Amino acid sequence: MQNHLRKIRRTWKYLRAKWGMKVFKYRPLVNLKAAQMGLSATSAVFANYIARHENQEHEEIDSELDEFIQFYAENYGESCSQWSQDIFVLFKSKKKTAGSYLEIGGADGVAGSNTLMLHNRFDWKGVLVEPDPEQFRYLQLNRASGDRLFNVAIAPDAGQQQVAFATAGQLSGIVGYQADDLHADARARSMARERPVMVSTMSINEILSSFSELDYFSLDVEGCEYQILSQVDWENTVKPRLITVEHNHVQETKEKISSLLGLQGYRRVFARHEWLTRGDYWFELPPSKAA
Repeated sequence: MQNHLRKIRRTWKYLRAKWGMKVFKYRPLVNLKAAQMGLSATSAVFANYIARHENQEHEEIDSELDEFIQFYAENYGESCSQWSQDIFVLFKSKKKTAGSYLEIGGADGVAGSNTLMLHNRFDWKGVLVEPDPEQFRYLQLNRASGDRLFNVAIAPDAGQQQVAFATAGQLSGIVGYQADDLHADARARSMARERPVMVSTMSINEILSSFSELDYFSLDVEGCEYQILSQVDWENTVKPRLITVEHNHVQETKEKISSLLGLQGYRRVFARHEWLTRGDYWFELPPSKAA
């Protein structure tokens, strides 16, 4: 804990010296509740960035990363995402207002939400999908204003009308598709306690077809991200400008997602900096590739 606190203090001193941040106004990170994931992610990002800059001679300079970190330092206060995804979207969209999003895996709409800050601070609106009935009840309470909410699962295979769904809070997932990742044991314990529920499905193309344009697509479904992306009719649907997709450090999943989206013209952003993107991959569609 002491090492963590020292690292945070060094981070703020460095950022203040580099970009003139007025850090005396920040709320002490150590006193924030655990639910405030955005600031927890912020401390990890800045601490990792500082550690790597101290060994700059061993790492190639990345001007895009430096620009992002400066932007992050100026805008971190409203972040709600678990792994800084909302700051990435804000950065790449140049702080766009009234944008659009699709968040599959919306959970309760607050804890670790990739779209809450965009909605609350920049007037973005869109669609949130959450299969877990209990999580969806909270989602209805938290995000009823301006967004469309769907209590369905996105079918990982064509033609599925229903799927068995194992409830485990934000680790919930479709039976048979749960990732073999660091959360596997927690999911298994939950399945031993609770019987799966049957959940209706929608196809990913049905949801995408409701958008005339889409700025941001967040995909976090605890295991079948690649299967969902592979169902997209990329030639006949709107392509999101930005995508963040969870892989949870499963190497095979990482490779398949990168290959699939690369073939559709997407560029993986910060590909050399997985300490930043962590359990996600982040993609952007260059303007020349947009439909």
